[in-house]
Amino acid sequence: MTMSRMLVIGYGNRDRGDDGVAFHVINALRRELGQEPLGEEETGLCQLGCQIDSAFVLQLAPEWAEVAADYERLVFVDAHVHPDADSLCCAPVQPECTTAAFTHHMTPAMFLSVLQALYHRQPAGWMVSIRGHRFDFERELSDAAAAQVTMAVEQILRLKREPAETGSEAGLFAQDCALEYNATENQRREIASMEQNTEAILREAIQGEIESNRLYTDAVGLVRAEHVKEALRQLAMEELGHKTSLELMLANPGQMRWQVRKLQEAKIQDMGIGDHLVVKPLGPDSTFQDVCIFASKKERSSHELYRNLAQQSEGSVRELLEAMSADELRHKNLVEGWYEEVVYQDF
Repeated sequence: MTMSRMLVIGYGNRDRGDDGVAFHVINALRRELGQEPLGEEETGLCQLGCQIDSAFVLQLAPEWAEVAADYERLVFVDAHVHPDADSLCCAPVQPECTTAAFTHHMTPAMFLSVLQALYHRQPAGWMVSIRGHRFDFERELSDAAAAQVTMAVEQILRLKREPAETGSEAGLFAQDCALEYNATENQRREIASMEQNTEAILREAIQGEIESNRLYTDAVGLVRAEHVKEALRQLAMEELGHKTSLELMLANPGQMRWQVRKLQEAKIQDMGIGDHLVVKPLGPDSTFQDVCIFASKKERSSHELYRNLAQQSEGSVRELLEAMSADELRHKNLVEGWYEEVVYQDF
């Protein structure tokens, strides 16, 4: 009887911490099989021909389907990020033609669907995923992710030993894992949607900071008093600082999580000093107090906007909006503190 061949495809970004955990799984598997580990820039796609082959790529793509068509079993290895899922998940994959949240993102189910459509092949498919904990710009794994690498290899080798036909132990294992896989796949889609929403929120907030900076910068040319001009310049710089923080969060999810945690831990309380003061449009005769009240009202409006949006959201999107709301509240307290100092000086 001909032995079925297995291709293990790991994918992810090695430069983003645990997102590259599949690379470590692939090399641990290759060592276990007595094969040469992949080098820094190698994919393994030029080193095929064994009963168990393996490769690592940045992301799944339709062009790999021609290679995969030669195998009876496919195992996909990746990181997952859902806190409610197990640290190590293993589940069967069925072909499914779906639209991804991002045009460049292809799921294992979509990959199998392409394989079926183009090459009329339907190999047994499995997803092995390790929960990621850290996704900063680095190549080191978190201790928690690294601890799952050996167990992931053991799970992959178990899949190779399982009979291909359903109704056997493999069939029972598939039945046990099917519900878990469906949940994991739905979670992946939810996460992709949340990532897309998070990016849109951050870009919108960045644009808001640019407009606020422009407003305060333009107001410098309106007022006459030099100390009021200086206050407006400082407010404009604060908005630029907000913009830079948001841009860092957009470019680096690790920075975003750190910033969110930092604001959550701060437990900022609303001073409420400017809530009942009358705001006036900024003009040539605006006083320092007028500027503080104007800025306080503006920050309060942004704080309430993000707070209300957070109440309508869930998960990481809610946490981000709550953090942004807290940051606007921190800025509101800053200008109200300025106002309070000036008022007290007058007595």
